[in-house]
Amino acid sequence: MSPEEIAEMKSKSDEMMIQHGKIHINFEKVFGKGVSSTVFKGHLIGPSPLHQQQKTSQTQKFVDCDVAVKVTNKFGQTEVEQLFKEIDAMKKMGYHENVMCMLGWALPGDTPCLVFEIAEKDLLHYVSEFRDAVAEAMPYQKFLDILRQIILDKFLFMFFIKA
Repeated sequence: MSPEEIAEMKSKSDEMMIQHGKIHINFEKVFGKGVSSTVFKGHLIGPSPLHQQQKTSQTQKFVDCDVAVKVTNKFGQTEVEQLFKEIDAMKKMGYHENVMCMLGWALPGDTPCLVFEIAEKDLLHYVSEFRDAVAEAMPYQKFLDILRQIILDKFLFMFFIKA
């Protein structure tokens, strides 16, 4: 990225930026890899920008914690624009107990990265746990409520990204 692009990015998203030296990324520990990015395990030192903004008991856990760090595999003008849109959408979403939230973003090198909370388990593992459960023991309503909320949030997130 050019110095001008970096300056523009910082000015647009400063309140969510994690200061230099406050994020450590373990490039040996890969959580997942996609076409456009790779997610690594990291550790946040100090409070996350999300907690600094909201200061709630729910966001208190995002201080001195392990995190998921999404690093783009390729970074050009299109990716810069996509990153701004993702940051803006995640800022609007804020914290929600059933949605993995963005804690901030960082610029540890030449490529910016997004910092997320680590999910306790993914949807596949959550659903798999119920495969052998007794029908009466399954929290169907809670499960359906979470799925509805995820679908709605995903729709809204896609709307913000496309807009």
